[in-house]
Amino acid sequence: MPARRDSWLGPRRGHLFAGASLAALLLLAAPSCRKKGVPLEAFQAIATSLGSAPEEIDSVRIYLDASASMRGFALAASRNEAGTSAPFQSLLAGLDSIGDEVAARTADSPKQEKGSERMGPLPAKQEIHRFGSLLEPLPPGVSLVSAPLGRASVRPAGGRDLPPEWVSKDCSAKWGGSAETRLAIDSFFSETSTCLNQVFDEVAASEVAAGEVAAGEAGKRAFVILTDAEQLAPEGSERCPAARSAGTIQARIDEWIRVKRRFAAVVAFRIGYLPWEAKAAGKRYCGCGERLLFAYILTPGPETAEKIHALLARSWKGSPDALSYLPLVPRPASEFDVEVSLPYEGKKKPALFPTAYPKSLQEPRLSSLPVFPIEMKDDKALVAVQVKKAGFERPEARSSPGFARLDWSKARFTWREVSTRFVLERGKKKTGFVPLSGAGGVEILLQTEAAKDGDQVTRRTGRFQGRATVLPGDQTTDKLPRASFIVKRTPGKHGSEAFLIELVADSTPLVANLWKDSPLIGKAPSECIKLASLEEQLQLAGRTSPVVRFLLHVDY
Repeated sequence: MPARRDSWLGPRRGHLFAGASLAALLLLAAPSCRKKGVPLEAFQAIATSLGSAPEEIDSVRIYLDASASMRGFALAASRNEAGTSAPFQSLLAGLDSIGDEVAARTADSPKQEKGSERMGPLPAKQEIHRFGSLLEPLPPGVSLVSAPLGRASVRPAGGRDLPPEWVSKDCSAKWGGSAETRLAIDSFFSETSTCLNQVFDEVAASEVAAGEVAAGEAGKRAFVILTDAEQLAPEGSERCPAARSAGTIQARIDEWIRVKRRFAAVVAFRIGYLPWEAKAAGKRYCGCGERLLFAYILTPGPETAEKIHALLARSWKGSPDALSYLPLVPRPASEFDVEVSLPYEGKKKPALFPTAYPKSLQEPRLSSLPVFPIEMKDDKALVAVQVKKAGFERPEARSSPGFARLDWSKARFTWREVSTRFVLERGKKKTGFVPLSGAGGVEILLQTEAAKDGDQVTRRTGRFQGRATVLPGDQTTDKLPRASFIVKRTPGKHGSEAFLIELVADSTPLVANLWKDSPLIGKAPSECIKLASLEEQLQLAGRTSPVVRFLLHVDY
């Protein structure tokens, strides 16, 4: 039977561990009636699909919490006192400039053609919405900086009137501003509930899961949600619209990471807060001089999230200790070198690297995973793996204030495998990974201890380069463990299968003591600095995710 010539062209993933489940080993196979049954170009398509597509953002959507609990930030920023406006106002200004900073064409992408009005990166389209119990865009012409600070009058959400019982007044600290400004702040921040569920529902609806559209059509949007989550209504609350999907906010973030195959991070800010009270709210906001604001950043990959954080950090006029960048999932390596070794058994070679394998599959290709071909000579062979070096974020991101608070390079790294089998399949509507039942012709088993190389061994090194510019120096090498796999074939069977090998990071050791002695908390009372929900999100979302991936192509 002639070899199948169908090539498999799957969708490009948004980043290196986009789409990775907790599985560390994924088996891809194609049934065949000859020894080398899978077209070699199919493996290049797999390697490209499972790599990292350029993060080219063409639109940014910002959601601003308009609940009444946010008033204290605006009141503190608008009071007639020198220096009090800087932190909150600088945060709003940073958010308002994200569209210009996050370009549709990045520095690694081709520039515009000559003759266009503007050369270089194109700014991303920016939309601004406010939410509480309702979700609506800001009126045309309303500034994200001026309206929340009471410098422009905006009616409460939905065009409603401000109830008299929600008009604020001072507690002990005196505000000192004008009555008109205070009324404008009360009107803008007038919602009595923070219905985050409808925000995450809208985000999810605008971003289909990777694998459901053609290559390059998804993952060009970034979302930023600014909230204090103080009045977070529970799921199913009568004060919030019915959710489109069941589950908690934590479950929605996990869906964004695992199902949508995207990246998520939070930037936490400690900001001055002017105590206030109202007849409907009582004195619950009278005891806080500082509180936390959270900017949830939902992006196709880590590069865009880090760029947004760097922008907010540059704009920030508060203390450098008063902000912290927290990735909700371990950051994948943007570049790495991985070495695969095939030890001898005495003078015998149980497996070898075929010399006739196409160079196009062995030479580094931008954003394409390394492919290591091995040819089985016996029914069992040992394969040793070692990451020689790895680079993560850019130096400018790493030097941003607050960035190193959660250091993923100190996470617990492990190699894992799970016996989930998939077949490469092409259909009329879509292409992708389809579960394959039954045993294949080869299996791979992770050894409990990595074998040491002997004197007789054949080695080959592959490189992953996720961006056009190379990072200066190595960031993480000694922390990454070696691994050994036993590859076994069924006697008498012949074919060609691909294994996706992954090194995963477990963030649990980092999150356990995340807030101990953190400068982010400062000396504020515990009732004003609430971190339990964020800590739960870090525990759930960031527990295990791959940071290094490559393909092992086995002919047997």
